[in-house]
Amino acid sequence: METQNMENLHMDEDASLEINFKPPEELKVDLSLCLVGRFLSDKNIRSQIMKECMSLVWKPFLGITISELEAGE
Repeated sequence: METQNMENLHMDEDASLEINFKPPEELKVDLSLCLVGRFLSDKNIRSQIMKECMSLVWKPFLGITISELEAGE
């Protein structure tokens, strides 16, 4: 494998660099894809660890969002 030669890496004075960033579109949540549930246990649950476990097991394509609800919600 060749070693990378950084000496030949340069830009001409006439060259310009332009980067256009498109602002992210506001994400709309499709509520038909939401799941509401609870753990069937009276034991305390470490929510951060459970969030990590659920995301590792489920592996959704676009990610996962897990939110805690207050009692009565």
